[in-house]
Amino acid sequence: MLTFLELDAEFNVLSSSRHELDGYAYVHDFAFTANHYIVYNNPVDLDLLPLATGDKAPGQVSLCTQPTWRYKHLGCSPLL
Repeated sequence: MLTFLELDAEFNVLSSSRHELDGYAYVHDFAFTANHYIVYNNPVDLDLLPLATGDKAPGQVSLCTQPTWRYKHLGCSPLL
């Protein structure tokens, strides 16, 4: 689940929208326009057992699940 909040200068919420994403959302880069949110959802999954047992470091438990690009259109409502 990904939630976007649009705020005014005093941090009052002007709009809010929630979007379902497939799989684990490892979101670290994004952009936005007046009408769209642009989010790259990396095709990764996590194997947390080796991390929990101390056998692997955090960077070693990421697994590529789909070695292809995938996208989902996340439209937003323009503010009036």
